[in-house]
Amino acid sequence: TVITEATRILENRLRLLTRSDASLTATDLVNKAFSGEAPKLRVSEVVPEQKAVHLLFLGTFGFIRNPVHHKLLSGLPSERVLQVLGLIDYLISVLNASTPQIE
Repeated sequence: TVITEATRILENRLRLLTRSDASLTATDLVNKAFSGEAPKLRVSEVVPEQKAVHLLFLGTFGFIRNPVHHKLLSGLPSERVLQVLGLIDYLISVLNASTPQIE
């Protein structure tokens, strides 16, 4: 439950920063935010770093968020939950430090 809520907060922050509504899937939202020639959020001027942050967010939503969002998981050790929460906190700080691109 804690991981589900944390990833909802992350997704909501991403929606706010990219000015996106709820119609976009998490994958579409991450693609809009970080990929292509004109990403909505610039994290780095170094192209491989911008691509890497794109993949990092895709992986977070696909590998961490989706399993806990779509089914009840039991048996996650408290240490693992804390690690995931730390990662999500870090990703929120990445979003906060990003530069929105003016259209």
